[in-house]
Amino acid sequence: MFLRILDRLTSFFLVQQEERGQTAYFLLIFLLLGAGLAIGRGSADALFFKRFGIEYLPLMFVFFGLLLAVFSTAYAAYADRIPSEKFYVYILILLVLMLSAAWLMMYMQVTDLVYPAYFLVFEVSSEILMMHALFYTSQNFETRQAKRLTPLIFAAAQLGRITGGLVLSLTSGFLGVQNMVPLWILLCGASVVLIVRRHRYIGVSPYYRSSRKGRNGFKHSLEQINQGLRFAKQSDLLKAASFALFFLVVSYYIASYSVNRIYTETFRTEESLSIFFGMLTATTAGAALLIQLFVTGRLLQRFGIKKVNLVFPVTSVLSYLLLAISFTLPAALVASFNKDSLMTAIRNPTRNLLFNALPDYMQGRGRSLLMALVLPVAVITTGGFLHGVRLIENAEVFLATGLVASAVYLYFSVRINRAYVRTILDTLKERVFLPENQQNNLLRNGGGALLAELIKGIGHDDPEIVVSHATLLVRGYPDKCMPVILDRIKRADAVLGNRLLKIVRHLDLSAHRDALRTCLVDADDQFRATVYSLLFSCREPEAENEVVSFLNSPDAEIQAIGAYGVFQYDRKDLYDKADGVLAHLLRHPNPVVVRAGLNLLRSAPVKEQHSILTNTLDHADVEIQKSALAAVYRWSGQPGKEWRVKIQALCDSADPGVRIACTRALSRYNEDEAAGILFGLLEDRHPGVRSEAVKSLKTVLPNHSAALMEWVLGNSGSPRAQQSVLDAMDRGTIGVDLFVKVARSRLEDALRCRDLLQTMDKSNGYRTPAEELLMHVLRERIQQYTNVILGVMAFLEDPVTLGVIRAGLQSGDPRQIANACEALSELKHLDLANGLEVLYGARHGKTARNGQWFLHPADGLRWVAGNLDPWMRKVAARALAAG
Repeated sequence: MFLRILDRLTSFFLVQQEERGQTAYFLLIFLLLGAGLAIGRGSADALFFKRFGIEYLPLMFVFFGLLLAVFSTAYAAYADRIPSEKFYVYILILLVLMLSAAWLMMYMQVTDLVYPAYFLVFEVSSEILMMHALFYTSQNFETRQAKRLTPLIFAAAQLGRITGGLVLSLTSGFLGVQNMVPLWILLCGASVVLIVRRHRYIGVSPYYRSSRKGRNGFKHSLEQINQGLRFAKQSDLLKAASFALFFLVVSYYIASYSVNRIYTETFRTEESLSIFFGMLTATTAGAALLIQLFVTGRLLQRFGIKKVNLVFPVTSVLSYLLLAISFTLPAALVASFNKDSLMTAIRNPTRNLLFNALPDYMQGRGRSLLMALVLPVAVITTGGFLHGVRLIENAEVFLATGLVASAVYLYFSVRINRAYVRTILDTLKERVFLPENQQNNLLRNGGGALLAELIKGIGHDDPEIVVSHATLLVRGYPDKCMPVILDRIKRADAVLGNRLLKIVRHLDLSAHRDALRTCLVDADDQFRATVYSLLFSCREPEAENEVVSFLNSPDAEIQAIGAYGVFQYDRKDLYDKADGVLAHLLRHPNPVVVRAGLNLLRSAPVKEQHSILTNTLDHADVEIQKSALAAVYRWSGQPGKEWRVKIQALCDSADPGVRIACTRALSRYNEDEAAGILFGLLEDRHPGVRSEAVKSLKTVLPNHSAALMEWVLGNSGSPRAQQSVLDAMDRGTIGVDLFVKVARSRLEDALRCRDLLQTMDKSNGYRTPAEELLMHVLRERIQQYTNVILGVMAFLEDPVTLGVIRAGLQSGDPRQIANACEALSELKHLDLANGLEVLYGARHGKTARNGQWFLHPADGLRWVAGNLDPWMRKVAARALAAG
């Protein structure tokens, strides 16, 4: 009975079974945190207002801002360098020591200054504790979990506030307000015990990533803030969040001062004010609890983070309008509900989710910037303003200022929303591997900053770094790369220079012939040969004088370059000699020499060497096989039919490079001879083979667009084969409706597979090996169908954005998958995007129109056996036969 109730509760609150223990722990931690802050809030305010004076409150804001800057800078020194659970313990122990000292001074009546000191201890510790609690949560939950669970966890903090407020209200009258301090100390101690025991069992928080540790922590913290500032200049999200926080703080503290003036004038004694604060805390916390439990999570699921992010700014504007109309207790209660209930229940969880869009390594720095710089400056500014106008009887002056600040806060919240998805995509680009074609798009759109970074990398001393940056530069900026690379070659040794030249050999080098000649100074034979091969390719006039010397070289590769020069310059007087060199190279017993000959044959097949090439297709060396297949692909005439038989046999080679070369060579044949083999190669396990097979089919098939789309719609191949076809299709040749039809069909297949998988997972009893295999294949197919859907959507949406989302979903990292799901919500075709969110658990929805598709596994097996691709049908048929 108990387990059934527990199942229903966790299901209602969107907690998955494997998350129960983790969720229970965070509920308890936040319960203790909320109770302690409620007791601290009420006791600190009551003691300060009645024993020291509310007229000093603006001055306390100024001191609070200064202290917060110091303590948050110390916090920032270790925010990213120490596991958040360990740092949580350090903060709590320091708080216990300060509270103990404050309580002893109150008990011994040492000085009245202890009351503003206690007020400041509460203000600073509450900000740092809540900030670090959010950071601690982010290191233990990825974004999808956070969207479901943080409203519930923050609700526990509200339950703690209710409990703490009620305790304060019921006991402070006879125990004394100052005697509430030891109770807060006990709650902090209980939190320390819980955290230590939890992480002794599970270890470090799963999403903690340590930054480099240094000796000077304060200097490091300043660098953290400086890095946050520099990052804010580049990040629209962090920049907008900084301005939004500034004006939020101004609005919040003006509202706080306004309502506390009303409360202090209404309740005359320390005890009555303490009792009121206790009841107010319990009430606002109770309202926040109900909102978090029953509203926030569902608002986030239904409307998304961006729309919910605007709720609190709008209600802040409305609460100021009400205070301006009526500066009385009812309006103050509404303002307190807004700043203490809605801010806690809606604004704080939403802001924490927004911060998850930033790169992991910048989240701590961004929070440090906000806490150590923006928040203190805003508090000091507000305190200074209120201190200047505190004696003005007319409240309209500071209420008008608060209203303006709320309106500006709303404006920057809109700016945050605009930057949110862009930031998610930028973060995904950094964190996940992108397919080569998507990398090329990102490189081309990288702008001047990326170009500058690549040029800087080419100047590095490490040859591997130079080569990797040069490769990216050539791919992303082929029109700008040559001057940079040629300049680097002049300062490189022969080995590095040779590698760099081979990277650019496929480019049009006609405009750089003079620069290439300057590379010949002090060059060794191999480097000289590479340079001349490039000069021959662009028919540089003076280089023609070297053709004969190359032909007469004893080195086979240099001879091949000489023969290449003969063909490039059309030296008919040297054709016979070049053809003799070619025949000699192809018959040579050394595989390296044979490859040099085949490379020559591939580049300039003027004289046919048909029989020799036939023999090299049977060669045991895979590199010779690749070169021979490349020569078939470049063959000047119609390739022989006997070659096709040999090519078909090589399609089973273990080397993917050989299979890729086979698909290219098959493009030289007609539809009847090659189409069947190429469709078979679409199922190859290597993506490069599948990609080349599609390219060859587009050459072989007369009406390739219609034929290939019909093949995809008919579910004739596996999802990865369909994806390869779709990735290679041209937008202009196929109507949008057909793409949408394919995407919706595959989405339904994926949702049905998910439904069948869940049905089989819930069914009790023994599973046959065939059923276990089917479950594994279903998981694989869901991922593959997702790739097909995103491949189709790349034709309907921005392809770069879709490429990043696809990479995020494929990453295997729960946080990047969650970010990718969040980015899906911004696409134009919302029915497809919403379906993918359901598929990945980021959105709750039924997979079928009338509930489940399959009430029993057998129903799903029969559907698979009759509808999906050949491999799935085979697996399902085996499972049905076994079952």
